[in-house]
Amino acid sequence: MFRFLLVCVFAFPLGKELSAQKLLAVENPYALKRELYRPGDILKFKSKGNKRWFEGMIETVYDSSVVVVKQLVYTDGENQRKDLVKNQIPFREITHVKYNGGSKFNSFKKVFGVSSLLAGAYLVGVTLVNVITTPEDERNVDEVGLYIAGGFAGAGVILLATAKNKHKLGKKWRIRAMLPMTPEEEFGPGPK
Repeated sequence: MFRFLLVCVFAFPLGKELSAQKLLAVENPYALKRELYRPGDILKFKSKGNKRWFEGMIETVYDSSVVVVKQLVYTDGENQRKDLVKNQIPFREITHVKYNGGSKFNSFKKVFGVSSLLAGAYLVGVTLVNVITTPEDERNVDEVGLYIAGGFAGAGVILLATAKNKHKLGKKWRIRAMLPMTPEEEFGPGPK
């Protein structure tokens, strides 16, 4: 009976802290923006000294590091072997993080940018083919059409260049571990 009372007095208040898994937060405190990653989410990142992107599933988030699991598949003829590789990456080693979601405006910029770039390239290509295939005395190049095609292609390049899907960690963006918040902590107490 005494042990049960000790467990009730000491363990139950710690239950929330012991059972809560930490989240990985990539945030910009100046713009009040935050991306949250939970264990089980896919994390795409670059680390110091590497130019390629790494990808893996988050297994655990600690105070100053994250454990990422990746499945590697090896094939040797007909034989195939799958290995799970776990890496613990300190936060200070991560330089860039790609975010999974993104805004609808960012998605619009990507779709419209690709469409505009393809339309401009198509119009310029058709005009060049017409110039090459027609005799010189019958050649009639529509300069206004070329300017419009160039404008489409230029707008596509600009839209694709401004459609970002990654955060560079440093001055603006930072990465940290945090505990999940209850609705009361996040939004304040409800109406009375």
